[in-house]
Amino acid sequence: MANVHLFWMTEEREEACCRTLLEDVVQNLGLSTLCEHIAKNQTEQKILMEHLTDFCSDEATIQYRQDVFRDIAADPHATAVFQEILAQLQFLQIQNHSNASEEARLWFLFSRFRELEAYAACIRRIHELFQEVALSSTAFLALRGQIAELIQSDVFRALEAFVKGFRLDVDQVKSITVGINLDASLNPESVALVSVNSQKYKSQTFISSVSNVFEKKEFQDLLLPAKLHQMSQDRQDHLLYVVYQDVERYVKPLARTLSDSLNRFTSICTNTLTYLIPELLFYVRFAEFYHEIRALSMPVCFPSIREKALRETDIEGVYHLNLMLHMLERGQAPQQE
Repeated sequence: MANVHLFWMTEEREEACCRTLLEDVVQNLGLSTLCEHIAKNQTEQKILMEHLTDFCSDEATIQYRQDVFRDIAADPHATAVFQEILAQLQFLQIQNHSNASEEARLWFLFSRFRELEAYAACIRRIHELFQEVALSSTAFLALRGQIAELIQSDVFRALEAFVKGFRLDVDQVKSITVGINLDASLNPESVALVSVNSQKYKSQTFISSVSNVFEKKEFQDLLLPAKLHQMSQDRQDHLLYVVYQDVERYVKPLARTLSDSLNRFTSICTNTLTYLIPELLFYVRFAEFYHEIRALSMPVCFPSIREKALRETDIEGVYHLNLMLHMLERGQAPQQE
């Protein structure tokens, strides 16, 4: 699936039509203040600033970007749809950064399964969301077509069927019971896996169990068929990590099935669409700001595009965005004169 970009019409960025704004210009325009208001965090602020200060003068590229923004900002519902698409891609990106290592084979397999599960769910949801909005931009029409084609592919259908079936098996494991021996200072001394359970523990059950133990004057040791793992002297071992191998033994048949199934989907790259996140983030955050301005009955419009030789500045009803934001922070309602 060829990449569709929201800022550029082709894979090759046209460097000739762009220039970076000078620092003095950035400060005079108050872009930092604007980004602080629009962005949700510092990472987003950095992304917005990078795009704002990368100034493009090519007519076709400007029109291409305006068409994308019009699709996203068409109305509050359209913006909400693209907000969810952005959230889906961000969730998928998180799944692609799993900390599971191949050394812990079982957990690596489950990590890959969760990655594929998130991918299938995200692609399906994005496909559904694209059906809820009217699109006219070249970029989104191409992206919607690619996703529709992907949804209909044999590989994707097989992936959805596998994820659904395997999830039913995985969902049967709700909790594990671990026995921990303590020394005289109540520090963990050794640990063992007691059982794998199909039900979750409740805090009420735990509290009542502890209460019953301390009410008794004598304790009767229960001999359980579980391997006892001694803790290291520096006590730096993670309590659960030392019983992971025992858990693997219990679910080994499941792991073999999972491994065989995952081999069928090695060609799937789950970060296929996550490259869109910075670009989509820029459009979505400014679409939110666009609706915020309109809700205040302040004027906002799209600039018309002219050839470079004929360009001029002709603005009516101009106002300072940062002054408007400052007034809002002080509880004053900005008004158009």
